[in-house]
Amino acid sequence: MSDHLIPEYIKEEAAQNGFNSIEYAGRSDGSDYYSVGIVDGEGCPLPTGLPTFIKDSDGTLSIISGLDGLDLCSKFF
Repeated sequence: MSDHLIPEYIKEEAAQNGFNSIEYAGRSDGSDYYSVGIVDGEGCPLPTGLPTFIKDSDGTLSIISGLDGLDLCSKFF
């Protein structure tokens, strides 16, 4: 995580969807995006397939994954 703090409600959403790693990805079109994944007990990332993000649009959350998640990568990374 960079300077951007992860809100508690984002952490809860990630945990409810099986993710234990969260990083702020950036802001686009008025929404904040958080990259989520899974790390093991030693802190090593586990493969999860295509990138997954949590989109926060003024408190309305949605999961962006699959090819849509891959498209977001070109905006942020």
